[in-house]
Amino acid sequence: MYDNIFYYLQNFHKLYKSIINKRISTDKVNLSGYARFLILFILDRFGNGLSLTELKSCINYDKGTVTRAVNELQRKGYVVKKRNIDDKRARKIELTPKGYKFNKNEKIFRQKLFRKITEGLKEHELASFEYVLEKISENTEKFIDELDKK
Repeated sequence: MYDNIFYYLQNFHKLYKSIINKRISTDKVNLSGYARFLILFILDRFGNGLSLTELKSCINYDKGTVTRAVNELQRKGYVVKKRNIDDKRARKIELTPKGYKFNKNEKIFRQKLFRKITEGLKEHELASFEYVLEKISENTEKFIDELDKK
């Protein structure tokens, strides 16, 4: 059973990442990399004004990858770096209007995708699935914290 669950989680992640990479690699968007998509998603989900360290923690990529991704997103006009009022050396990453528009379009796409991939499932099944995923995420975070303490 465990191997099946890990397989399906990994397979879904691979397929979802493939869908996103196809969407963001078009001439119109050209973000060339899943990390860039995740940064825009996280800024939309958790609010503007996250530091590079906070973004790194949220998407679990190394600092160099996050820095390069943020720099590219800034160069393409999706985000801006602003000085932190409390710490002049620190920068907060914020969405631009172009970044907000991108996220709005992606949210619409994700809703369509979700409806498509959950066809035939009942509302209570989806609610149970969400609950289980939430618990698995919480337990995984606790497990990682325990590993870090060793």
